[in-house]
Amino acid sequence: MSKRRIIFGLVVCLSITVLTVQTLSRTRSSNRTVKPPDAERRRNMTDKEREKELEKTREQAKSEFDTKVADCFRVSWCSIKYNKTMSLYNPAVSSNGSDQKAVEIFTLSCEIEILDPNLTLGTNTEPIITQLVDSKGRDIDISQAQPRSKFMSYEGLRYHTRFRQPPRPPRWQTLIRSALRLPQKPRPRPKLVNELQPSPMRIDLDFGSFEPDSGEISRVKGYFHALMAESLEHVEVPFEPNDNWVRLTPDLEIQVREARCTESSYQFNTESSYQFNIETRSQGRPSMRPVSVEDYLPSRILVARQLIGEDGKPTRHLSGHRRVPASAGGRGSGSGNVGRIERIRYVIAVNPSHHKIPFTLEHIPLPEP
Repeated sequence: MSKRRIIFGLVVCLSITVLTVQTLSRTRSSNRTVKPPDAERRRNMTDKEREKELEKTREQAKSEFDTKVADCFRVSWCSIKYNKTMSLYNPAVSSNGSDQKAVEIFTLSCEIEILDPNLTLGTNTEPIITQLVDSKGRDIDISQAQPRSKFMSYEGLRYHTRFRQPPRPPRWQTLIRSALRLPQKPRPRPKLVNELQPSPMRIDLDFGSFEPDSGEISRVKGYFHALMAESLEHVEVPFEPNDNWVRLTPDLEIQVREARCTESSYQFNTESSYQFNIETRSQGRPSMRPVSVEDYLPSRILVARQLIGEDGKPTRHLSGHRRVPASAGGRGSGSGNVGRIERIRYVIAVNPSHHKIPFTLEHIPLPEP
């Protein structure tokens, strides 16, 4: 065999071997899961860097508007006022000297109408302004609009209690009973009802940001925060003293130490009075402040405590606004035509979440300074 054939055979074998190795390498690579660059980067992160990345992801998620949730609210403006205050500084204690300083602002009062109060726990009344446009279509400087406070807490739903007159019976029924000489039915007594009120919202605008010829604010765009629940759960305990501790949320338990209800009849009415004392037990030190838009939210939050009568309905009527979270324990008493109290109902918000609700207001006339 010549040397040329031997060399040719060796080259062919070497080529086949290289092709086989490359094919196996590709096959193994195709069957192996390759980690994406982000996954590899996160794996090499320190705990501090990983927490910072997680916080950034949370902020990005919170910045998105949920249109379905936004449909549960309607914002309208009620009035706009021009306010001017004068300040005089003491030169002995102030670097401003004794010069007077004028502060001029427009105060825009708005109302947030809550269209779905069942799962709405509260709103924050300090909006964030994202755009201001004057009557000429010019963008207005919003750097001085509505400065944000350090602690933006949620305000619970507002209720107004009033007596509602029942409808009068139809005139034809009255005429028929009169013609038949039947006694007229006594008119039902007025009922005490709770009416949900809009939540107030105020926007302060710097007067100096507007041009002298601005006759109106063409557009105001911004958003406010709302606290929503995925669902509501009820925990009910008998209205009677009990040594058992009842868990309401993962970190809160209650015990009914005292519960009394007495009834007395007066003519055609039955008056009742009640009093109770409820102890609480929690893990760690309970917070007395309301929930803020920056707070981490647990999976369960107590939002209401109700006294339930024999008819299965709450006996106490709401007035003012609810606090979030609600008070679980403490002493309480009351009286009136409430009937006998059967049990205490605790309303628990399940999986509460923060939401940014966008709004747009248009064609707001400016008052004369």
